[in-house]
Amino acid sequence: MTSDMQFVNPSTSFDDVAGLEENKNALRQIAFSTRSIGKPEVDLKSTSPNILFYGPPGTGKSLLAAAIAKECGAQFISIDSGYLIIGCTAWSNMSNTDRVEALFSEAAKKAPSVIFLDGIDNIFPQSPEWIPPAFLQLIKELDKPRNQVIVIASATKPEIISWSLFRRFSYKMKFTLPDEDTRRQMISALLKQFGVHAEKPNMVEVEDRTSVIDMLVKETEGFSGEEIQDVYIRGLCNLIQFVIVNQSEKITLKSYNFEVALKEVKQIRKRNNAGL
Repeated sequence: MTSDMQFVNPSTSFDDVAGLEENKNALRQIAFSTRSIGKPEVDLKSTSPNILFYGPPGTGKSLLAAAIAKECGAQFISIDSGYLIIGCTAWSNMSNTDRVEALFSEAAKKAPSVIFLDGIDNIFPQSPEWIPPAFLQLIKELDKPRNQVIVIASATKPEIISWSLFRRFSYKMKFTLPDEDTRRQMISALLKQFGVHAEKPNMVEVEDRTSVIDMLVKETEGFSGEEIQDVYIRGLCNLIQFVIVNQSEKITLKSYNFEVALKEVKQIRKRNNAGL
């Protein structure tokens, strides 16, 4: 196993993933063989599935993949699919084919485990005349029966995935941009985090929390979860700059801080949509 492919114990749980309740429930049914109040531990099904997550960027695919590993006490690894299959490996003394084989071998040793192949739609045979050997090795590994090793792949454009690869995924799970209720859950959860690490009691407050939440829910329609979090972080940064300049002892987060952050993120969205 190369040093760039390390399994970890994920810290993200289902409780950390706002919304996506249907996906969470479906994933539990697919992955778990037993889950009861009388049995605190969770067992993965002995014959582990291949699952495809697909949808727009920033909709929680990688977060939920880590969360399912946390739910069942499994080791977790996230790796860029394109890097795994066609990335440069001259410095690692391993071919891409060997890297694919080593990844699955290590996952079996560390079972229960979850492999997350990010951007599976970025790998495909360049031409009918030449198919990367590592691509064929991945197909081979996905076809093998595995004991308590789940493979989850993500894609933003599932329609371009090679059929020979696409059909290896027994389950396909769609991810969508958060609706109004989900955005409200996400924003409320983020605001609860505000001030958790404050050194002094009552040092941090949110001015008119309900109005702030209502404004953000309205203004973030069409935003991904990742973009909503970006608005939150930028709002905090704007506030920190104000506190430093004014040497304030009381930190109050106002709608204005988020309004500035919203303008910044909307400008980024506009540039990205324009392909700049």
